[in-house]
Order: sequence, then C-alpha cells, then structure tokens
Amino acid sequence: ILDTSDKLSTNPTRVSNLDTDGWTRSVYLSNDDRTAFLADGTPGLKIVNVSDVSNPELVSQLKIGESVYDIALSNGGDVLYAAHLSGVSAVNISDLSNPFIISTIITPGDAQAIRLSRDGALVYIADGYEGFHIIDVSQPSSLKLLKSMNTPGEIYSLSLSANGALLYLADGSYGFKVFDLKYPTEPTLIASLGDIGFVSSVEVSQDGFFVYLATDRVGPPVVVNVTDSQNPT
Repeated sequence: ILDTSDKLSTNPTRVSNLDTDGWTRSVYLSNDDRTAFLADGTPGLKIVNVSDVSNPELVSQLKIGESVYDIALSNGGDVLYAAHLSGVSAVNISDLSNPFIISTIITPGDAQAIRLSRDGALVYIADGYEGFHIIDVSQPSSLKLLKSMNTPGEIYSLSLSANGALLYLADGSYGFKVFDLKYPTEPTLIASLGDIGFVSSVEVSQDGFFVYLATDRVGPPVVVNVTDSQNPT
C-alpha cells in the first residue's frame, strides 16, 4: 500500500505490504475502501481487510479456474466476477469470510481482462486470441454469452469510456481499437490505430479525453487523444 497524497511526488511512500503466494495481476477496492479484492493468479481470489492501511489482513481466499487475471465488482457489491484464463465466474462475496462460486461460463481463449457495464448487466471479456465476448450477468446464477467478436490480434486488455458508450481494446501487434457500444450487444468497430508497437494494456484518463497504452516500445506509455472517437490521435 502506497501513500500517494502528494500528487507531485515521484517517490510515493510505502505504508505497508502483504505477501501473497501468487502473482497479483489486479486489485479492486470496495466502495467503502475497507476491502481489497486481489486477482492472485493460480491461487485464485484473495480478500484483504485494508480498513487499517498500516496492517492489511487476509480475510479469505478462493481457488477459481486456472489462474485469476482480473476481477470486477457488481454495482451492488455482493457479487464479484473473475476472469480466470478458462472463463468467467460469478462469486458470492456477501460474506467476505466465506466467498463461493455461483456459476461459471467457459470461454474458448484465455480470459485475461474484464469490465462491467455501467448498468451492471453485462461484462466484456478480453479472451486473448479468441477476441472479446459480451456476457449477460443480470442473473449471476446463470451467465449467458450474448456476443463474440474476433480481432486480428490478441486482446490482453480492454477498458470502457467514462460514459460506457465506447470499448477500447489493446489488440497486441495490431495496435489499439475503438468499438461503439450504442447497441451494447452489437459493438461496431469505428477506429483503429496501428504502428504503435505491441499494445498490451489500455487505461482511460479520469476526464475520459485520453487513453494510455502500454506497448513494447522503450519509454513512457503511448498517450492517445480520443475526444474524436472515430479519429484517435
């Protein structure tokens, strides 16, 4: 846990740490900032009490699939969705000390990233060489595949625009792509940006005007202006 209260500091202070037996790939914080959910690779999901940031404590853990790469929390906060290479699982976390799997849907690729729609009814899954999938999670006990779309590359990461109307993809050797979600179950490719290296991750700025791309090029992340979504620069 790092203290980043000084926004201008280039050397944030470490407050505490908690060793896990896995390879933590993503962290999701609860709405009340008291609980951290860790995608910890092969060991699965870890739930950590961070109400005292100087002394984080492991509350529980749950083995899910092959290796948990990413997680998303439902709008209600009582269900967690885990992308775990072999697919996606819905996990009941109403009792933080006793999480359990509600349902699982298998995907054909390596599920590596997940994002929840603004209304909480859909998740978007980056599935490696098998493109991306849209899954109905309105009933966590019965996950339903609604749409699958292939891209020429391998999707390692995806993000939604601030208003949830656009889907941004990191498409490996084929760069950066933008899909229009006007009809959420029928996404339309509206822009593609290539010749920027191998793109492995995409994140959106707080104001929604820019995306930051992690590539294999030496130097800082590639910054892309997406104010005109059909002509990113």
